[in-house]
Amino acid sequence: MCYDEGTLQAYLDGELDELTSKNIEEHVKTCSTCRQKLEELKFINEFTANALKTSNIDLNDAWIAFNEKLSKENNKRKTNGKMSRG
Repeated sequence: MCYDEGTLQAYLDGELDELTSKNIEEHVKTCSTCRQKLEELKFINEFTANALKTSNIDLNDAWIAFNEKLSKENNKRKTNGKMSRG
């Protein structure tokens, strides 16, 4: 009996009871189809986790820097008489 992707994903997420998890572990030892599905799901999980990792940017500092640049630009426009609504 092969497992569907939802069950295999639940296995990877640790959402299954101990008996079902052990059954899957034993099954993938002999079933290349489920083993391949499981490996693909692991890859997707790792790829997604890496893509969603937060960067080391401090958002507060980024907003402060943005506002400072915006203020400087507005001041330049005011002194040059080029202040316009955009």
